[in-house]
Amino acid sequence: MKTMVAMSMLIAFTIGACSTPDKKVENAKEEVVDSEKELAKAKADLEIDVADYRKEMYMKIAANNAKIDEINLEINQNKGDKNKDKKVRIDELKKRNSDLEMKIKNYNQSDKDNWESFKREFNSDMESLGSAFGDLTRDNKK
Repeated sequence: MKTMVAMSMLIAFTIGACSTPDKKVENAKEEVVDSEKELAKAKADLEIDVADYRKEMYMKIAANNAKIDEINLEINQNKGDKNKDKKVRIDELKKRNSDLEMKIKNYNQSDKDNWESFKREFNSDMESLGSAFGDLTRDNKK
């Protein structure tokens, strides 16, 4: 058994050592081409992911804008001291929503790791904003 393993290793070494420099260069070129194809596919996949995510976030931002308009309408119809505070709070939420819209619009993808980090942070910001809207609308119903 040991002799067979030794023979196999010797044959593999001999075959590898007998490779010509031209063959090694050809193999290296093929590896570079394969790597470039993988990189191009990864970039294309990332671009698609960013575009899909932007589309989804723009829809959420638009929904937030609709909520803002609805709450502003209610505030304008029901004048009073309580509504002054709500107006200030809704203006703050409108600013946060607008800031998030600019953040997603201006994001320039660089690599998958940075994109994943950006999405985690952005999702957290959107959840926080959604909770703030929920708090405000609960206050409106009181």
